[in-house]
Amino acid sequence: MRETMGLIGALVIAASAGYYLLDVLHGNTRPQRASWLVWAVVGVLGFATSDAAGAGPGAYAAGIDTVACVATFLISTSPRYGKPGGRRVDWLLAAAALAGVALWQWGALTTAAAAAAAVVCDAVALYPTLREAWRQPRLESLPSWGADVAGNACCVLAVSRPSLAALAFPGYLALAAAAVSGVLLLQRFKVGRAAHLSDACERTNVIGLGRPNERSEGRV
Repeated sequence: MRETMGLIGALVIAASAGYYLLDVLHGNTRPQRASWLVWAVVGVLGFATSDAAGAGPGAYAAGIDTVACVATFLISTSPRYGKPGGRRVDWLLAAAALAGVALWQWGALTTAAAAAAAVVCDAVALYPTLREAWRQPRLESLPSWGADVAGNACCVLAVSRPSLAALAFPGYLALAAAAVSGVLLLQRFKVGRAAHLSDACERTNVIGLGRPNERSEGRV
């Protein structure tokens, strides 16, 4: 059962990643390259720690997600496809993730601590994408982020040996995708509602302007 859930989750994430990349290449989505750089680096640590902690099939989606992050970052380096920017903290986060890998492999950092470090670094790196999703919701792919919620949730349920280290990164990925999806849904609802109200006001103004003319014509 867990193996099946893990495979389903991985397939959903792979399909979501493919859809997202096509959306980027078609110009409908512009990824924030700073976030994707950190996600690519941090993803290696997150996937490795969850797998080492016994996540088993629960780590499948994290592995696919890491590959997708690397591919998305490489595409985003082109000015045609990616959104520029990047803060000093993004480079610090990437360095922290690399240090976490080194300390976990050759130092005294435990698997649980390394998994927690991956989650913290990834969460901080999520901010630019959340900010851009709030400001420009049409430049992010809602279907892709929504699919990520489902795919990562399947892999959380597929974790073989539940523990903090095994669940931390898969669980975080599901919550992060839900956060971006929620922002996109809220902003698109607000934009749609504003457009509806604007159309209603225009129709009211047109009707209001037409009535005096009708009355004056009647008097003539």
